[in-house]
Amino acid sequence: FFFPDPLLEEEAVKLKKGENQPIWLTVYVPKDAPAGNYYGDLMLRGLDERTVKVNLRVHDVVLPDRKTLKLSNFISSYNISKFYKVVPWSEEHWALLRAYARNMAEHRQSSIITPILELTRIYRDDGCLEFDFQLLDRWINLFREEGVIGVIEGGYLAGRPPRTVEGWWTVPEFLSTPYHVLNKDGSLAYVQESVRVSSPIFENFISQFMPALQNHLEEIGLLDSYLQHIADEPIDRNAESYKYIVNLVRRYAPKIRTIEASTCKQLVDYINVVVPLLDDYDRNMAFYEERKKRGNEVWFYTCLSPTGRYPNRFIDYSLIKVRILHWINFKYGLDGYLHWGYNYWTENPFEDVENEPHHPFPLPQETPS
Repeated sequence: FFFPDPLLEEEAVKLKKGENQPIWLTVYVPKDAPAGNYYGDLMLRGLDERTVKVNLRVHDVVLPDRKTLKLSNFISSYNISKFYKVVPWSEEHWALLRAYARNMAEHRQSSIITPILELTRIYRDDGCLEFDFQLLDRWINLFREEGVIGVIEGGYLAGRPPRTVEGWWTVPEFLSTPYHVLNKDGSLAYVQESVRVSSPIFENFISQFMPALQNHLEEIGLLDSYLQHIADEPIDRNAESYKYIVNLVRRYAPKIRTIEASTCKQLVDYINVVVPLLDDYDRNMAFYEERKKRGNEVWFYTCLSPTGRYPNRFIDYSLIKVRILHWINFKYGLDGYLHWGYNYWTENPFEDVENEPHHPFPLPQETPS
């Protein structure tokens, strides 16, 4: 079955007799426009012409340019290159990324998840590693140029094994995120595959990468805007492994703050920006209010849960349960909101409504140009 959810940017639509076709109009109002009702005509042209009267009400309020809510919807650069069939990090890919950055800014996103290891060129040099952050700078500048100005979220340093591995969610030890190492001439030297984070290989990398990253962020004046993800949604079962990684990061890059989507209470001293599930915040409000007093910044997140009486962004929810999400931020003084699925499209994003992996649907192919 189909939901009338995507807004298709079509100049013309063919209809059979008796069919109905809704049309969505977006009107951009200048900041200095007086409040009140405005009237006009909408012309529909086909084999014939029809004029429809329209009424626009302008409220006496102006949205500020500065965004105070820290809004994070995770973008996947890989999914963009895959969907549009372009080479990753080619000029075509960067043009597409700019289009999606513009879309994010139009919807007031102020935080950008950043695939930090993929955007860093790592070179080997006499047993040591050197780091080139030019692609990282280009990524940051692109999003800031389009208006996504606020938090830079560094992608995960570690994670769980693939879901095909039995017990993948409850593994006691996280695995490092793979990365490529290049020769001086730019050719591939080797791929560092995932290892247990207790491996000396992992600490050797962190001991070189994190100080270099911290120094670079200081040089470009963005250290205060940067937050580092460690491993997604840690639980009690792998909390000690998570603590181990954070201790490494704090040892080698003590100025870098951390952020994580997590409901694991024993980790709050290891996470600067705590992001619990909405229902966990509701059930443990006093706990999180106390964390605010102790210096934690507190956001909240939703994903495939919570459900039931809780607001979320499911396609079959009443609209009020979607729109009220950020009123929760306002009422309870929560600094941000995180959702994992900006563009995690399936093979048929316009037909698959069983999940919530994309906000928005894919933009038209010609948008980037």
